[in-house]
Amino acid sequence: MKRTIKTVICLLLSLASVLLCIPIGMAQNAADTVEKGIPLTVSDTTAFNVVAEKGNYRLAYCVDTGAVRVENLNGEVLYNSAVTPDVYDTSTSTDTFVAYMNSLLAITYSKSDDRSGNFIKDYSSLADNIRDVSVLSDGIRVTVKFDAPEISMSLEIRLTDDGLKLKIPQDSIREDSDYLLYSVEVLPFFGAASQTDDGYLLYPDGSGAITKFSEAMNKSRFTDELVLDVYSPHDDEEIMDEDTRKVMLPVYGIKRNETAFVACADSREENVSIHVSPATSMALLPVNRSYFEFKYRGQYRIYISNSVKANQDKDTLQYRLKLDSEMIEEDLEMSIMFLGTEDADYSGMANKYREHLIENGALNEERVDDAQKLSLDIYMSVNDPDSFAGGKIVATDMQQAQSIIEAYLDKTQSLNVRLLGWSSDGGMLPQKAKIESSVGGQKGLKALNALAEENADKLKLLLQANPVLTSKMNSATLMGNLIPISDDDKETFLITPNKAVTGLNKYEKLIRKLSSVSLAVDSIGQTVYNDYKNSRRHNRTDTVDDWTESLSSDAVTAAQGGNLYTLSKVDYLYDIPTESSGYPLTDYSVPFYQMVVHGHISYSAQCPGNLSSDITNEQLKWIEYGCVPYFLLTAEDPTILSRTDANTIFSSQNSQWQTTVLEIYDRYSKELSGLSDNHITEHTRVSDTLAAVTYDDGTVIVINYGDTATAYQGIQVNAKDYAVKGD
Repeated sequence: MKRTIKTVICLLLSLASVLLCIPIGMAQNAADTVEKGIPLTVSDTTAFNVVAEKGNYRLAYCVDTGAVRVENLNGEVLYNSAVTPDVYDTSTSTDTFVAYMNSLLAITYSKSDDRSGNFIKDYSSLADNIRDVSVLSDGIRVTVKFDAPEISMSLEIRLTDDGLKLKIPQDSIREDSDYLLYSVEVLPFFGAASQTDDGYLLYPDGSGAITKFSEAMNKSRFTDELVLDVYSPHDDEEIMDEDTRKVMLPVYGIKRNETAFVACADSREENVSIHVSPATSMALLPVNRSYFEFKYRGQYRIYISNSVKANQDKDTLQYRLKLDSEMIEEDLEMSIMFLGTEDADYSGMANKYREHLIENGALNEERVDDAQKLSLDIYMSVNDPDSFAGGKIVATDMQQAQSIIEAYLDKTQSLNVRLLGWSSDGGMLPQKAKIESSVGGQKGLKALNALAEENADKLKLLLQANPVLTSKMNSATLMGNLIPISDDDKETFLITPNKAVTGLNKYEKLIRKLSSVSLAVDSIGQTVYNDYKNSRRHNRTDTVDDWTESLSSDAVTAAQGGNLYTLSKVDYLYDIPTESSGYPLTDYSVPFYQMVVHGHISYSAQCPGNLSSDITNEQLKWIEYGCVPYFLLTAEDPTILSRTDANTIFSSQNSQWQTTVLEIYDRYSKELSGLSDNHITEHTRVSDTLAAVTYDDGTVIVINYGDTATAYQGIQVNAKDYAVKGD
């Protein structure tokens, strides 16, 4: 008997040991996967039946419509996944549109051999597509089989203390015929609002943008809904267009009357499109809504010319569309977070999303130091177009750069210096990890490193690196039929992701022995693309994985752009937009991105102050958006650059700008010192010319872009100026 007991105890201990070796995250995922749930049984299929209750919310499901809604504990309906009569009268709509407006999921698919771009849509609430509904411990699982294409999947909707967690497990997706799944829209009408509701749509176009419900009907009838591809356009042919929108965060929000929520993608974000669809006069479905469309396959062009050559203009060639045969395999996960009445605005959305990113390790948890920073770019050299032997035009050499830096060191609390045009291949796209001898070579960089090492407490010295863009066509990333991705002028191309990683490693090797020099990496923080050549095939997820690993290097401390995957990897971002793209649906821009990241990462705007058409307005924008003051300088008169690729630098000579730069910085350091590590908790757009920002220490800054002095909440502010009020 004792031996039996001892054996049982040993077995139990062994089992415990095995279980303890499983990481918590894996155990949770396993629990999510194996939870079978209980089949939902209801007496009234037309009613909404409560399937979960948590915190202050209840989740209810209707069998007839296949829709969900969220209620408070008093039974008051807060959010619907379907369009309800108070939002839009669906009685005159077709059965297909009614099904769409009730659906939890909508898919787009195509025949596997289709080359004409014939995409078909289907909806979870159409016909008998919903095959099973199971009640989970904190929500439901809805299993859908779309009959025509024989594509099936399961959607899990779980109620949390402050919102919903949604998941489509990858292993639940099946394609049982010759149709290929292209994309899935998740809760495409959740929180939809009517034309008469008070509120707006928030979306991450540039810094952030707002479309007000009250203005939607006034938009041009020819204005299409806005589709924002997260990180870069999903059509690789458009990635290098000059007007490509910057969409750095996979997030959107809807405020409707007294309620608001913010939704974010927690996985597959590089394959997400955000649809912004206000109720314009010609809208096919006249309701105000936003939603995620998750892409499961790449879509690319098949050119049908018989004589396609690498140097042909692809825009003149005939093509048809085709889906990639390979599915991008990853669980789909997203969150919808509800906001209380007092926080039901875009500031509340930013605060909620910031908390979510920190909790999930996607944003640096630590705050930056509170020293007031100054950011300087120093431009060094560029190829001389009149030289046949690779000569350079030098605007600043290493010794001159050292003199410039020393002039600012004693007068600043914290100084970021980024060296541009230092590479031996010159130009705006440094590809060689070799220092140009005419600017001082390795010896000159070592001297700058010594200066940075001596002033390590306040000076960050950065070398510009761009391993993604090249002027060499044979190094370009290639599409489905091996046509390179390039700009319109066919002068700049994308390097294959694996070559980009190799190139970045060369930069790291260059600075390995320099204790106080790190890399500022261009493009990786803002450009994501596919590579369809079989020998080096990369989808967008593969590319993001490569970029994330590269940014994890200790040698990389700054990045151009601020895509989500950069936010836990670097401590300085540059080229961050301070406005939206200005799409006709947009009513105004807001600093949503900046509200999310401020206090955790320092960042500068896209335009240096000295190259701005209106430096006063640029400064005010820096203040409103929490940017580090930023200038681009040279030792020599920039007229020597007028015939080169750097001819956009037209006013940069330090001897002419130093006094102005230090005057601007001095005011910053006196009035704004200590705010660098604070969150921007509230932004108020008082009018077209007046804005106010509030920090979490209680400081309020009022920014007046107008031509006359004014006051806001007792704070007096002069024309074209700002005023600061401490707590």
